[in-house]
Amino acid sequence: MCRLHYEDKKIEALTICSKIIGIIPTSPLGYLQRALILSEGNDNLSAIKDLNKAISYIGSKSLHILSHTDEIKYIYMLRSSCNLKLGKHQEALLDMSKAIEANIYDADPYIWRSGIYLILRDYQSCIEDATKAITLSSSGNKDLYSAFEHRGYAYMALGYID
Repeated sequence: MCRLHYEDKKIEALTICSKIIGIIPTSPLGYLQRALILSEGNDNLSAIKDLNKAISYIGSKSLHILSHTDEIKYIYMLRSSCNLKLGKHQEALLDMSKAIEANIYDADPYIWRSGIYLILRDYQSCIEDATKAITLSSSGNKDLYSAFEHRGYAYMALGYID
């Protein structure tokens, strides 16, 4: 019963996002919101299509709720996540690098990219990104544990610790 209710809400949310896109077709935010819902439902290919549209409209004169920098960061982080779920690790890495370019002072994309480097067995880059994330992160960042974990796994893989 609970799952059915969730599916009804998901369909309703997708419909609302589509209506927003119909009203403001050049708003990256509408595509970002719809892509988020699609990715939660594991429709990663459709989510990537919406994120590509959002990227094409970045900088257009549309109604923005998020700051331009945050908008770009979230779009690339979500597309990276979708690519990662599809096993497209190099694309995921490139997108996370673009998220970092959008805000080099935000720890989260560094944490995520360190995880991608770990998957790719690029342990030195993993350590560098995890260390950067730890340096940038506030003590309240819930993902900070992942940076330490990624760095620890990379150190173990390189034989620095047992």
